[in-house]
Amino acid sequence: MEFRALRLAGFKSFVEATELRIEPGLTGVVGPNGCGKSNLLEALRWVMGEGSPKSMRSGGMDDVIFAGTGQRPARSFAQVTLALAGSAGEEVEVSRRIERGAGSDYRVNGRDARAQDVRLLFADSATGAHSPAIVGQGRISAIIAAKPAERRMLLEEAAGIAGLHVRRREAEIRLRAAEANLERIDDIVQGLETQANALRRQARVAERYRALSDRLKVAEANLLYARWQAAQAGSKAAREAAADADAKAGDLTRIAAGLASQATNAAAALPDLRMAEAEAAAGVQTLRQSRALLDAERATATQRRAALDALLAAVARYAAREASLGDDAARADSRLADEAQTLAKGLGEAEAALPAQVAAVAMAETQAQATEAALAAAQDAHAAAAAETRSAEAALAAATARLARAEAEARDLAARAARLAPAPDTDGLTAAVDAASMAMAAAEAALEAAEALRPGAEAARAEAAAGHAAARATLASLAAEAEALARRLAADQGKGPRIADRVETRAGYEAALAAALGDDLDAGPADSDGPRRWTGAMAVHDPALPAGALPLLDVVTAPPELARRLAQIGVIDAAPDAVLLATLRPGQRLVTMAGALWRWDGFVDAGGRSDAAAARLRARRRATELGRERAAGQANLDTAAVVLAATVADAGAAQDAERRARGARDAAARSLAEARARLV
Repeated sequence: MEFRALRLAGFKSFVEATELRIEPGLTGVVGPNGCGKSNLLEALRWVMGEGSPKSMRSGGMDDVIFAGTGQRPARSFAQVTLALAGSAGEEVEVSRRIERGAGSDYRVNGRDARAQDVRLLFADSATGAHSPAIVGQGRISAIIAAKPAERRMLLEEAAGIAGLHVRRREAEIRLRAAEANLERIDDIVQGLETQANALRRQARVAERYRALSDRLKVAEANLLYARWQAAQAGSKAAREAAADADAKAGDLTRIAAGLASQATNAAAALPDLRMAEAEAAAGVQTLRQSRALLDAERATATQRRAALDALLAAVARYAAREASLGDDAARADSRLADEAQTLAKGLGEAEAALPAQVAAVAMAETQAQATEAALAAAQDAHAAAAAETRSAEAALAAATARLARAEAEARDLAARAARLAPAPDTDGLTAAVDAASMAMAAAEAALEAAEALRPGAEAARAEAAAGHAAARATLASLAAEAEALARRLAADQGKGPRIADRVETRAGYEAALAAALGDDLDAGPADSDGPRRWTGAMAVHDPALPAGALPLLDVVTAPPELARRLAQIGVIDAAPDAVLLATLRPGQRLVTMAGALWRWDGFVDAGGRSDAAAARLRARRRATELGRERAAGQANLDTAAVVLAATVADAGAAQDAERRARGARDAAARSLAEARARLV
């Protein structure tokens, strides 16, 4: 891989678009301190995927964007493009762009890419942001004092196999993720099988319910039919009984009429027939009672007939409802068929319109890229025009002030010339001219001294303001990081206290501690009342760790109840051999700083599956470090504020001195002009 050109825009001190051509042979960049030589090297590391703001000498990644000066406005984005030739001679262009407050993105040959893709691209060519080929200050001594593992990384990168290790790690991460997905799929399948079994049981119950419902409907219909038949038979019998009662009533009426006629005809023989009349009246009364009983039976039969008619109406309503349900089902089937046809038609239209939409998206992406380029050019032009406008306005104001002073001096000189006597004393006027000339020279010398002091004071004030802004930005970045860590730690809190909340590790040993204790870190301390807690144990004849193993207790600050456990865990640099493993005693363990574990009973966990616990330990240690860094940052901010106030006062004093010197020079000039006018 051969670097050919480096283009920068808005990156640190390179506010304008700048291109550095890297021709074949040796390319050198020389210049005084502070001219931006280190910024070129940082631009190379930044475009190759550097993600640490500290490596860029910044408090945050947004600090690489040009922050502005007193004469130039700040930029809202920064972009670095690296043109290079691949191993086969093909042209490759890698670009990284960052916008203030919006993060950065990468492009390879104009296409969007991930940061990992860019790192792999350079790792395959044995280079990158952390490559030993980029030698900075202190890099040689760091390589000389490197550990065997770090030297191995240097040799692997020099051999060009660093990219293979990165891809291997990615493949292992994907395999672990795939295994986790398979385990989740197994759990889901088991859950679905359980649901399917439950649904099968419910289906059997539903089928049984449907069969029983059908049988119940048939039984209800048979019952209703039987009741209807019984009601029909009862109605017929009641009608027949009513007809018989009507016939009997007619016969009795006719008999009563005949008896009344006989009673009238027998009125003459009343005394003799009174007994017969009384007997006939008794018979009529009996017949009337019989008729009343028959009328009551007829009313009962009528009521029973009305009840049977209501029951028949209910049966008819049930039949109508069943018919309506059947019609609704038929309409639903028809509507679903229409919807299926509509969906099929819409799917066909969408598939037909898909190529046009893909072409429109490609055209929109092309237009967006062109618009972004035009926007960047317009922003550059706007910044330049704004700077020129401010310069022109300042020049116009200065010229206007000078014109006003000149007009005032001209009016003053004219008035003085009018008041002068026509015949002045020549010797006295000559002495006055000499004195005015000396005063004029002294005033100009004082003005030059004041003007020489003012740029230094302004530069000191600008430098103090930049230091104050940088300290404030650093403190804000630390505050944001501390707030994010606080939210993360608060979200990670469990239902009760954990021993992990009281453990602090030395930097780099978090993975070793997480692998050594594992889930035991979630247990409570000795003063908690949870079901899982540490109560502590006294060391009694505990064996010593093997030679070369650093006790984990020496690099971990933990409660006393963890002392015995940590004393029997040793930290080693690389995987142990069989001889070292054979020296382990019951209860002892060996861990590496990467999180691999070897236990005395033969258990081995070389996969480092304690990333979450290690991340929690790193977050807690980082939160403690942030507290100290924020205190130091606040102290730096206070110091910068004091320095800024002092430099502002010095700049104000320099401006006042220059203003007084300018006034003295103007007064001396007026006196000199007046003396010369009198001398003439």
